[in-house]
Amino acid sequence: MHHWWQFISAWALDPLPCVALVVLAACYLAGVRAVRHSASSAPWPARNTWAFMGGIALLWLAILGPFGSYDDVFFWAHMTQHLLITMLAAPLLVLGSPMLLALRASSPRVRRRWLVPAMRSSAARWLTDPIVTWLLFVIVLMGTHFSPFYEYSLDHPWFHETVEHPLYLTVALLYYYPLLGSGHGPHPVPESLKVLSLASMMVPEAITGFFIYASPYVMYPFYAHVTRPFGPAALVDQQLGGSLMWSSGMLLDAAWLAVAARQWLRADARRTRRLDVTTAREVSRAQIRFL
Repeated sequence: MHHWWQFISAWALDPLPCVALVVLAACYLAGVRAVRHSASSAPWPARNTWAFMGGIALLWLAILGPFGSYDDVFFWAHMTQHLLITMLAAPLLVLGSPMLLALRASSPRVRRRWLVPAMRSSAARWLTDPIVTWLLFVIVLMGTHFSPFYEYSLDHPWFHETVEHPLYLTVALLYYYPLLGSGHGPHPVPESLKVLSLASMMVPEAITGFFIYASPYVMYPFYAHVTRPFGPAALVDQQLGGSLMWSSGMLLDAAWLAVAARQWLRADARRTRRLDVTTAREVSRAQIRFL
């Protein structure tokens, strides 16, 4: 019990991520306030605000909480940190619809001159293509865990903070944006492709977690030599981290798959209602002509 309390009470106040997260939350809330005081008749959905703030809170927990404090001691804590960033915080930030908020909160001049051209640019189209983002996510996921990248980040804390964390968050945001976003991207994505992408992502995540779990040796020498105040030995720690990625990653993917499937059903329902209205109008016009 003492060791668990020692773990959960370990919080850090690293200035760089602290400032970044506070500024990000403040900008979002400023946008919500601008929409609330605008002449628009449509209020900003509270669920979007809760989703975005939940993502910010999870990033704070992952980077500045116990997992961030012990990510250079326990491999399983490091894996949990990655899961929180890429598979919980990032999709929640996307569900907060920050791009749509920026469009609604900005002035017409800013929208026409900066936001809309940026969102319709060729770079934005490429970076939000669901096939491209799927490949980017997989390359980063497997490439960082099965290359010297991971060990280098452990040996160089500055690299871990300024490169690894932003890299994981960025590719996760790019991956989830066309799948769970508000639909205001540069090109529409079929609902079936969204579901297929989320389902197929389980495969590389499971493979990565399984090979880490099944390795008969410590894959990252840093953890074999680090001083452990408590907890499992290095190889057992690695097996725990691999199993977390393997099992928890698939569970989280299944949850977002359910969200995408629900959005698909709602989109089908909206299309059906529009078709019903169109059909009723055509029938009414035909009856009038007949009379």
